[in-house]
Amino acid sequence: MIFSELRCQPFRFVMGVGSSLAVVAGFMR
Repeated sequence: MIFSELRCQPFRFVMGVGSSLAVVAGFMR
């Protein structure tokens, strides 16, 4: 079931990680 969720929502997960990295990069600067 968890695998199905990851397969159905991979873009959402990527967007979440990307946004987090963007925020961290902003603070680092």
